[in-house]
This record gives sequence, C-alpha cells and structure tokens, in this order.
Amino acid sequence: MCFARAAMTPGDSVPTDPDALRALLLAERTHHAEELERLTAIIRELQRHRFGRRAERLDPEQLALENVEQTLAAVDTAAENDSTARKKPRRAGGRSIAARAG
Repeated sequence: MCFARAAMTPGDSVPTDPDALRALLLAERTHHAEELERLTAIIRELQRHRFGRRAERLDPEQLALENVEQTLAAVDTAAENDSTARKKPRRAGGRSIAARAG
C-alpha cells in the first residue's frame, strides 16, 4: 500500500494524447478513492474505540466506589430524616389547643 505518491514536477513527461490523459486521470481518481476509503475506515475504528460500548464500561473499582457512595448517601438521608422526626414537638393529649379550650 502506497502512503504517498510523488507529485509530478515540470520535468516529468505528461502525455499529450487525450486517451492517455484520461487513463492517467482515472488512475489518480481510483487511487484517491482507495485512500479516502482507507482513511474513513481508520476514522471509524478510532471512533468505535473511543465512543463504543466498551469505552463506557466501569472497572470494578469504580463500580465499588459508586456503591459505597450511594450507601453513604442513603445512610446520611436516613439519619437526617430520623433526627428531624425526633425534633417535632408533640402535642399534649393529641388534641389541638383550640380543641382543648372548648
């Protein structure tokens, strides 16, 4: 596979025959199409590697850390709910002041 082609210099002989020029042009077009296809395949492979399903997987240590963080958050929330429930004043006799006065 050729990665670079030498550019034609003024000293190179260019065919003057229209059929030979046409053949040269078609050969260059074919080469450029093949090169474009090769580069597109490389880009697709790099994108698949970077953005594919495997790129989004967590390793076991990250997953364990996430589980610990979620557990700690749940414990903190439960502790806050428990402490706010204890701080609520209780009414005497379970009735409102208006009900007791009447």
